[in-house]
This record gives sequence, C-alpha cells and structure tokens, in this order.
Amino acid sequence: MNTVNLDSSKDIPLLEARGLAVHYPAQGGVVRAVDGVDFSVFPRECIGLVGESGCGKTTVGNAVIGLVPLQGGTLQFEGRKAPPEDRAALMAYRRRVQMVFQDPFGSLNPRMSIGRAIGEVLRIHHINRQGDSIEERVAGLLQSVGLEADFVNRYPHEFSGGQRQRIGIARALAVDPVLLVADEPVSALDVSVQVQILNLLRDLQAQRNLTLLFVAHDLAVVRYMCSRVYVMYLGRIMECGPVESLYRSPSHPYTEALLSAVPDVGRGLEDRRSGKNRRILLKGDVPSAARVIPGCRFHTRCHRVQAICRHTEPAWRLVGPGRGCACHFALPAG
Repeated sequence: MNTVNLDSSKDIPLLEARGLAVHYPAQGGVVRAVDGVDFSVFPRECIGLVGESGCGKTTVGNAVIGLVPLQGGTLQFEGRKAPPEDRAALMAYRRRVQMVFQDPFGSLNPRMSIGRAIGEVLRIHHINRQGDSIEERVAGLLQSVGLEADFVNRYPHEFSGGQRQRIGIARALAVDPVLLVADEPVSALDVSVQVQILNLLRDLQAQRNLTLLFVAHDLAVVRYMCSRVYVMYLGRIMECGPVESLYRSPSHPYTEALLSAVPDVGRGLEDRRSGKNRRILLKGDVPSAARVIPGCRFHTRCHRVQAICRHTEPAWRLVGPGRGCACHFALPAG
C-alpha cells in the first residue's frame, strides 16, 4: 500500500510513515495492532487519524512519540529516522515531538502540583530561555492555555476535566515542539468543554506554527480540526484524502458507514423513511487484531461484500484528486 504521495503539496513531509508495524505477543499468536500503515504529515497542517476503538490509531500515535517499539516499516521525522535509538538523540526528538493524552487526569501525577509537573519538563530538558526563571516560564505557559498563573500550587484533583486537559497541553508546549500528537484530546470531556479545547488547539496551532496529528473516533470533531484524514480499520488505512471531499463522497464502505453514524439535525424523518441518507449499521464488532483475516479485513462486516473480498486483499488505488482507497469496489470520489 502506498498512501504517502497523494498530497499535491511541494513541501517535504515533516513526518512520514511507510509500512509502519507494531505487534504485541499474545497467548497463541501475535496482536497486529498496526499492520503496514503509510501516512504523511506536512508542516503546519492538522491531519486526522480516525476509526473505531481497537483499530490501532492510538498505537500509531504512541509509535510516533516513541512509547512503543516498531516491528516493521520506517518512520521519518524532518527527513531522519524516528524515533532515535540513542538516548540523547531521543531526548532531542521529544523536544520536537510531544503528545497530549486522552485522559487528562491519568496523565497527571496526583501527588504533584501543576507548577511542579510543568516545571519538571523544563528542568529535564534544561530549558531556560532569555534568563526567565522556571516559575515565570510555567506562569506564561498556563496563561497561554487560558489558566491563571496563580494556579501553580494547586493539584490535579482541584481542577475540572477541561482545565486538566489545558494543563496537559501546557506541559506538552513547555519544550516548544513542532509536532503535537493529540490522542483523543476531547473524548473524555463534556460537549460544551470540547469546543473550548478544540478552539484552543486551533489558536495554538496558528500562533506557534504547530503541526498536529489528531487521533479521534469522532468524525465531526475531525472535520472541524483537520485538512486531511486517514481512516483506519484493524491496523490498516482504508481510505484517505482531503476532509471536505472525503466527507462529501466517501469511497470505502467503512468510511461510508462511519459518516452515516454522525448525528445530523438536517437528516429529517422523511429522509430516514425513504432510505436517503440512511444510517448504515455495521455487523458485529471489530475482530481481534490477533486473528488472521483472509482477503479484505473489512469483509466480515461490509455491506457491499462480494466473493472476491473474502479471499483477495484489495490493492491501494487512487479514486480522485488526493484521494486513495483500499477496496475492490471503491466508489469514485465525487
């Protein structure tokens, strides 16, 4: 599969993956959490990586940041192999690439004040620019994410979920990264708070020229945040392309089903009765990643399945400008 050359940009990718694979040993076999993934992220863009729980999207983010080892494929950041194996080089890499975790409470040490939690990052990486004290730097970071500077002596349990996620973002920004991996950054928050955090991320991206790899299962959130999207299923990329084009006319049946599940107040009762814009219900659950599925790995749940899908894996092919899909019967991009 080759999904990396679909973007028309002349920029060199900031982050590029080819054949990325992350496997875990399991009783009686191997869990192929990520099983040959290609993607590219260009400077200053926000890329969405979407799919159901268990598809491997969070593992991709963990692989990028260096939290899990690769079993195959290559990952390049700024034209160099990533993550580096040398400890000093890895520290330098993590000053360039940071992560915002899904759980805003679990990612913070409950015994550590937030001032100390953020300040520890600055101390570990020996960051002290322009003679500012660590306390001044921490105060500035808190203010940059919309929190009061005098919150430094408070502990995580004293904050709401949205405030804790702001703290997590401030901590990630402490080393001035160029790439931010956002792993489901709003899924644990109330809907009203989600919008605030999304707007904060967009503002920070513009102010700091950040590049975002945005991992999510909520397609409405991805549409709001991202310019391009990769749709992932059972360790593989099923479809990718510009957000507006892909949302308007999905080519892969899995993407089609995911988009049909997005709540839409414009989807009227008459539409549902007539079958227009109908909800496509997928059969069963995502199969285990330890199971070897012949042919197309989506065929066990596909509403357009045919005989060839059960024994022949579909090749990756172009279906429109900047659009690619892995399906024997992919619909042309409209």
